Amino acid sequence: MKRYTAILLMLVILMGAGAWAEPDLCASSAPSEAPSSAWTAVTHPAPEVGEAAEAMPFDGTSELMENPGGAEATGDLAEDDAGEADWLSDSATLQSDAMVADQNEAAERHRLNQDSPRRLRGATTRMSLNQLRAKFPSGKYWNHAHNPGQDKALNYADGWTDVPCPENHSETYSTEMRTCNAYWPGQAPIGFQCYGFADKLGFDATGTDPETWEKRTYSGALNSLKAGDIVRFLNDRHSIFVIDVDGEEVTYADCNSGGTCVIRWDQSTTKSRLAETFTYIRVCPTDALVDDSYCHCSANLSGTYTANRQLPIYKAHRLDGEVAGYIPDGAVVSVGMAQGGLCHVSYNGINGFTRYGDLTRKAGAVLQASHSKIALTLPSETPVRVKLYCSGNLPERYFLNLEGSTGTCHVEFMGWETPTCCLADITATGNSDGKLMFNMVDSQNHIYATCELPYTITTAHTYLTANRNALSINTDRQPSQTIRLTVGGFLPGEFSLIPLRTTNDIARLDWPGDWDGYSHDLTLTGVYPGDSKIIVGVLCDKVIRATTEIDVSITGSIHITTAPERVMLNLEGVPERRVTYMLTGLLPQRFDFRIAQISSGIEMVNASDMYPVDGGFAIDVKVIGHDVVRGSVVAHMTDFKTGALVSTHTLPVEVCRKAPGSADLRLPRLRGIASEAFRNIAARSVWVPDGATYIGSRAFAGNGLLREVFLPGSVVDIASDAFDGCENLTILAPLGSAAETYALAKGFAFIPVG
Repeated sequence: MKRYTAILLMLVILMGAGAWAEPDLCASSAPSEAPSSAWTAVTHPAPEVGEAAEAMPFDGTSELMENPGGAEATGDLAEDDAGEADWLSDSATLQSDAMVADQNEAAERHRLNQDSPRRLRGATTRMSLNQLRAKFPSGKYWNHAHNPGQDKALNYADGWTDVPCPENHSETYSTEMRTCNAYWPGQAPIGFQCYGFADKLGFDATGTDPETWEKRTYSGALNSLKAGDIVRFLNDRHSIFVIDVDGEEVTYADCNSGGTCVIRWDQSTTKSRLAETFTYIRVCPTDALVDDSYCHCSANLSGTYTANRQLPIYKAHRLDGEVAGYIPDGAVVSVGMAQGGLCHVSYNGINGFTRYGDLTRKAGAVLQASHSKIALTLPSETPVRVKLYCSGNLPERYFLNLEGSTGTCHVEFMGWETPTCCLADITATGNSDGKLMFNMVDSQNHIYATCELPYTITTAHTYLTANRNALSINTDRQPSQTIRLTVGGFLPGEFSLIPLRTTNDIARLDWPGDWDGYSHDLTLTGVYPGDSKIIVGVLCDKVIRATTEIDVSITGSIHITTAPERVMLNLEGVPERRVTYMLTGLLPQRFDFRIAQISSGIEMVNASDMYPVDGGFAIDVKVIGHDVVRGSVVAHMTDFKTGALVSTHTLPVEVCRKAPGSADLRLPRLRGIASEAFRNIAARSVWVPDGATYIGSRAFAGNGLLREVFLPGSVVDIASDAFDGCENLTILAPLGSAAETYALAKGFAFIPVG
């Protein structure tokens, strides 16, 4: 009876503990809501790894817990076959411990929240890189492994899919459309896509929340970059998880680099490329990742060291596992090689591996600046060049960095002048005196020497000047002009140029390129005629600090052109023609186009409204002939507001009457034959006068009766379809003329004339 009672008690305990279990989002007991029909990907949970347990769902109150026993303790209970009584006894002890923890939950949570970095519930041991690779396969997709539209707490950060989700980049905090996966570390903000994936790898690799790691925002921190760190770059648009650093080369894992949240391993870049768009590093608190596949240990850091505390000597090339012995606090050890926080160590006849960061070597190095104090002036157009000298017992590979500043200035390291002398340019960016603190460090960021450099800053008033304060723009010859604006004086923060006011909109302002020091180019392009005053300001910390004025005068000519330049009408052939007027040049802001004068016997009817075309505006009108006449149509463009005449154009029009079958059509003097001018006129012969230069498209097309046409030597341009449908045509023209070439090319008969 006691046996059955004990078993029943065990089942009750297990059912109570089930509320804390990680839900299996791939099991058949998933929510009944059907997944989106647009996404039929099969989701995969992470492979079960004995030495790592994943974070469990959070209830919002006790989300942070220390779990010293972890998965190993749970595994020991599951595999203990010594007897049911012992198993139940252990379970009862665990249940009792849980009750005590519940009673002291508030005090425990307060204590845990002080930890930095903090350990999350379920993070009991560190996963190796090989385990992480198996858990998140390269080429798969770190997407939402549950139904789209579920609560963010159900995002299965430990899963992956075979195909990308249908709503990639859906990052909204509402749950209706979200499909991208996310990492939710409890009290820290949620992280989507590349950001969340890097955090997830950092958590699984260290058992701590990356959101609580030390954050370094200066690019010099890349000098001490190591495996396990998380780098944010591309101007705060991408995150990567570093898995190896070998000198300048950086190997990393990420997701969503090319979209669709695809998982990638073993990607490579350099510290220099990262520095170009650097945002910050979150520094992994663990000395080295658990991994055997990346060992680039170097003898550069070999030597005799002193242990800062008692250290384990691990047998394998990793910072966990079986221990071969211990190094006492203060003991002297020999280091053969080191890299990434791990070193090869020998102590008291025991060879193995331990944490390099807990060993200290007395380098005896000295770092000294060439100036004891420097003076900086705003605006700092010429930086102060400082030399930093290193001497003493230097490591083989070392770096200089700026630890910090009590004031505000900018330091740019120019590189090594000699093996023991580095150059730095220092400019002022603020208004407070202070001092710079420089460090000399090795590749593991161990500080060997430091020095301080005090500085003072003098300031001036902010001013804005232009290299030219007056511009005359002629749109016919020079439609755009560029001036150089220079900001100087005291600029307390980020600054930018803004157009404040113009007296009218006669010019367009463009700001090409980036700031060149404290200067920027401004390009003005003429749009409308007139005079204007452009006022430009410099904005610092949301305050207008200085302004400058630029006088602008814009002039240019305006044109009205038509095609054709002369209209030929035949009352018995083509009595009407459509003409398109083109308005180009420097147009006033508001203008009016109208027909000012029409000769008797001609009618001109507006066919459409004005419409924009490339380079100006156009309007279509129809010209109709009523009587045989030589006349004209005069068009005016005027300023809509003042009525002043802006431009004028005269269109010659000739109206004739030739009956079908006429033996002869002799044209008056003209510059050319417009397109379709004599289409279907049924003439037998046409004489084009000397002085005409072109024959337009289908000018005589469709005239099956046309037998001969005389073209003078002045005609140099004949449209290929000018005589379409004239099967029996003979062209009369001078030898060597364009008409002869045309006749031979089109297969027409040709007769030379003098």
